[in-house]
Amino acid sequence: MDHEVYLTPALQIIEPPPNRLVHGNLNDEDALASALA
Repeated sequence: MDHEVYLTPALQIIEPPPNRLVHGNLNDEDALASALA
């Protein structure tokens, strides 16, 4: 189960775009709009 513990944070870091990482308070819609802009 230790592998899942390491995989989960890695996926969370890879999946969201940089804009969402910087602006963590934004909603998913705002994050998508920023990524598309």
